[in-house]
Amino acid sequence: MKSKNTRVPVRKGLSSNAINVSSFRKQAITSYIEKNTVIQFCAFYNKIGEVIIARRHLPSVRWDIIHTHIFNNMNDAHNGLSIIVDGNKTLHICVPVHNKQLRYYQMDENLNLSKKSMIGSLEDQATYPEFYRQKSGNLLFLYRNGSAGSGNVVLNQYDTENQRWIRLHDNVIDGENQCSPYWQACVDHKDRLHISWCWRRTSDVQTNFDLCYIVSCDASCRQFMNDKQKILPLPITKSSEGITICPIPENSMLINQTSMTVNTKDHPYIISIYRQNKTVQYHLHFLENGFWHHRNLHLRHSDFSLSGRGTKKLPCARPQILADDQYIYLLLRDQERNNWISLARIEGIQTQITNLYSINMGQYEPLYDSQLWSDCHVLHLFVQKCTYVEDHTLKRRKTDRIYILEVEGL
Repeated sequence: MKSKNTRVPVRKGLSSNAINVSSFRKQAITSYIEKNTVIQFCAFYNKIGEVIIARRHLPSVRWDIIHTHIFNNMNDAHNGLSIIVDGNKTLHICVPVHNKQLRYYQMDENLNLSKKSMIGSLEDQATYPEFYRQKSGNLLFLYRNGSAGSGNVVLNQYDTENQRWIRLHDNVIDGENQCSPYWQACVDHKDRLHISWCWRRTSDVQTNFDLCYIVSCDASCRQFMNDKQKILPLPITKSSEGITICPIPENSMLINQTSMTVNTKDHPYIISIYRQNKTVQYHLHFLENGFWHHRNLHLRHSDFSLSGRGTKKLPCARPQILADDQYIYLLLRDQERNNWISLARIEGIQTQITNLYSINMGQYEPLYDSQLWSDCHVLHLFVQKCTYVEDHTLKRRKTDRIYILEVEGL
């Protein structure tokens, strides 16, 4: 597999920890596509913790740089920015603070920025904000309200025509104060929302267990069902029927919040990382002909152990998974591969790997423009080298250049 790429510089951003390049960011880079016009945005923090928005019209490499004068706590890598553009070309920006009050802004076509209210309730302990756009131009917004071990998943929808948020569910998935769901999600070609997750009993990552799955019955996301199309009462709990697709015990180094996607037939694909046969390995789970299939990809050869709270130093990044008509792709960063950015292409039982960026990226986790991929099958990555610092221990603020890596020749 041959691949060419172009590296487009943006600006320098904070690189002393993984706040700009953690897997928690959904999205770090996003596009609005209309006929022959593509407007791309990315968001990041600079050295002093200010939110910076960059905008360009593809294929131009020149960016409009907007200093928002919005600042955030840089000491916690969970505070990564999330952005998306709705059907009216309005940019939505969430500036999270780990387990604190939700902060939300909008920017119009003329780059006018304003602070907005979303719903107003269940926003006092918001973490892991995620935007998703439906074909209608409406948005979905997922986040956790609560803390590790006792948090629940909240789901809002933005009505683009009426320019207002509505609450769909106060609690989609409920750990019943015994555990928390740590999820990944995607929207399919029918605008249905797919959610998969593991449970965590405490703030310690080693208490992650099981892999679960649900999907909304339609684009309204009012009802959810399991893989057998049985509608489930909400909220979903550990005892809900048919949600566990792979039992995984605690202490398996199961990594939370990897990624999922669908193929052209809307079959879900989930990429996960956990220990099997004494090796922490990439595992592919996919639904086909009514049954879940599991494949150990055998791409790694070493074991590691994680324990404790907060952001961990990962020998391998949480991978991103993509799909087209023929292949499944994984975006990887692994110390076994020199911490380079790599792309694995999977067809049947065959896997080929190519290096997209042969530079040690430190603790970088792959982030890509999912809207540009789903609409145009064009792959652009948000790229920045960063170092690991345990949460709340940041003392020196270093910067490194942020790039957009434009990949060709898949």
